[in-house]
Amino acid sequence: MATVSEVLGATSEPLGTGIRTAVPERKFRPVVGFAVLGAAWSALMVWVWTYWIAEGKATPNRFGTDQVPHYMKVFANVVQPILVVATIWTIWHFLIRPWRREGRLTFDGMIVIAMVLVSFQDPLSNYLRSAYFTYNTYWWNFGSWTSNVPGWISPRGHLLPEAVFSWTIPSYVFIIFGGSVIACDLMRRAKRRWPQIGTAGLIGMCFLGLALFDAVMEPIFMLGGTWAFPGAIKGLTLYYGHYFQFPIYESIFWGSVWTSFTCLRYFKNDKGQTLVERGVDRLGGSQRRKALVTVLAVIGFTQTAYFLVYNVPQALTTMHNQPVPADLAKRPYLLNGLCGEGTGYSCGGPATPIPHQNSAHIGDDGRLVVPDAGRLHDEAPR
Repeated sequence: MATVSEVLGATSEPLGTGIRTAVPERKFRPVVGFAVLGAAWSALMVWVWTYWIAEGKATPNRFGTDQVPHYMKVFANVVQPILVVATIWTIWHFLIRPWRREGRLTFDGMIVIAMVLVSFQDPLSNYLRSAYFTYNTYWWNFGSWTSNVPGWISPRGHLLPEAVFSWTIPSYVFIIFGGSVIACDLMRRAKRRWPQIGTAGLIGMCFLGLALFDAVMEPIFMLGGTWAFPGAIKGLTLYYGHYFQFPIYESIFWGSVWTSFTCLRYFKNDKGQTLVERGVDRLGGSQRRKALVTVLAVIGFTQTAYFLVYNVPQALTTMHNQPVPADLAKRPYLLNGLCGEGTGYSCGGPATPIPHQNSAHIGDDGRLVVPDAGRLHDEAPR
């Protein structure tokens, strides 16, 4: 007598229906979803940067540079050229040379392009408080585009001295992308050494390594006066009270977003595709069209990950900032004219209301400043 399994194996039709069914093909293509995000982010960047330049806000901020210590000037003058050269080499080695050799844009080349553009988000954690972090005005800079970001809240954001070509882009292309390349190699070695480690173990190891590296790297640059965290939560900050005070949650958030960039490059399916490439082989059109969609997908992933994993939580922490320590308050080149003496704005603290652009606010003397107080009084309800 035939068994049930033999009967079922002899027919492709479900018992009792007589109708052959087919499993529908999955039509969801991650590459398309991420590409839509990438196109939206790209449109926003073009809009913001265009208006930033057109309105004449792309100008250097030299506030307080006459008070910069000699050792900080030496550090800046040595490090900036090195970073520029290192960035040019990275772009050549991972973007241009492979493109010329293979006749197509490689995935590493796409990530390099995305890292250049992700620098757009570098100043966005100052969304609510203008001086959560600041740069040294001595570095080559053109101010910042933040005041042109739709919905931007903190006043005087355009004064942040963003060193676009000597720090911001180099840091994302050379340090962040380069660090991801090294981390991917270490993950491959770990997988060979401990085959049973699994995906979660690899991700955890990657996060721990990158977060610890960040916790060492950032204070070194801060000692050299590259940037500062005037706004920080006291109980969660190392070296609190010094100009190089370092909030430890910076490494947690930044280690997380850095890990997401690294894992995007490392993990692939059986077709050799990363998360954002999946579905590209089912797209119509030329190879150039597919490459463009993939580039937009990489941009969409990196921008969205940066925004959700780093900038949103960091902006929220600024609502709990402590007042700026005296060691930072006396260094105008690290406050950038965003707040403090001579700016008309208090640098804030837990008890200080968050000012909007052109709103009432606490001045640098601790008193309430109400713009056009007479007009506000006339319009008060009777």
